Amino acid sequence: MQLLFGLLLAVLVIRYPGLVPLMLALLTVELVLREVAGALTSVTTVGTAPGAAGNAPVLVVVAAALLLPLCPRYERQPAV
Repeated sequence: MQLLFGLLLAVLVIRYPGLVPLMLALLTVELVLREVAGALTSVTTVGTAPGAAGNAPVLVVVAAALLLPLCPRYERQPAV
């Protein structure tokens, strides 16, 4: 499923670059729901699963990438 999602995201970036904010928003929702599902499910494991260890850092990076274009740009005033 993640491979198909990754291929879909790659096609969207190449073919429809205007949909990148929507793609980042959907990816953020997917990561949040993955964290919620992990917290609600009680699975006994020996250690942390590799995918679970990477969810939080990826969520921070994707959320930052989603919010950065919303920040206003300040142009430097020429020195007089």
